[in-house]
This record gives sequence, C-alpha cells and structure tokens, in this order.
Amino acid sequence: MTGSGDLLKTNNVKKIFHAAAVRGDPGAGYQPVRNVQNCVTNSLLKADSEDLRDQKCETIAFPLFGTGTARSELEPIVKPLLESAIFYLSENPASQIQHVYFLTWRDVELEPCIAVLEKDKRVTPVKQFPIARGAFGR
Repeated sequence: MTGSGDLLKTNNVKKIFHAAAVRGDPGAGYQPVRNVQNCVTNSLLKADSEDLRDQKCETIAFPLFGTGTARSELEPIVKPLLESAIFYLSENPASQIQHVYFLTWRDVELEPCIAVLEKDKRVTPVKQFPIARGAFGR
C-alpha cells in the first residue's frame, strides 16, 4: 500500500494497493497467479483494517487482474475476481466499503463482468452510469 500522491488532490484517491497478479515464465509469457482473486480479498481486508479506519475508505476500484495477457475466454478469470468481492461484502456487513468497481477498457472485458453480476442474486448491477455500467454496490 502506498500513498496516492497528486491523485488525492485531483480525484480524492486516498491509498493505492499494489498486487502481483501475474507471473512471467521465460518463453511462455505472463500468466495470472494461482488464486488471483486473493488480490481482491487482500485489498478489501487491508482497506477495512484498523490502521485505515480513520481514512473512511468507502469505494475501491480494481483492474481486471490477470486479464491483460489473457488469450482465451475472460469469464473464467473475471468470475473469481467479482465473486471474491461479492463474498467479502456479503460476509462482512460492517465493512466500510460501500462500492466496488472493476475497471474495463473494452466491451469484450465488460460483457463477462455483466454476465457474472446478472447471474448472482446477491448484487444489483448499476446500469445508469454510462462509463461505469459494470459497477455494483450494496
């Protein structure tokens, strides 16, 4: 975890959490780490930790860890990421986190996110935001 530098002034970003979500193998390129969804869970745990309680972190945004080098279907990678956030919020009703965003750059990334969210009865997709169509919250 690091400070956010100028992002605090320009976008009210309080902290940046760093995660090693891929591993590189010579000749084979990059692959998502095993249990890449732990990057999501560990970040949520840290955001809710006692030492950050005074920061009042209510929103967290994640990249789609491990999908930048994906050469196949995205849903098998995206599903555990989203489900780990959904499970965390379901199991931690006292969490400070009220909104979780997964950032997508293209519709090909957004579509599997929406598919996962639409199948899960624990969440209500937020569709009124044209830029953040795949966001969800409590």
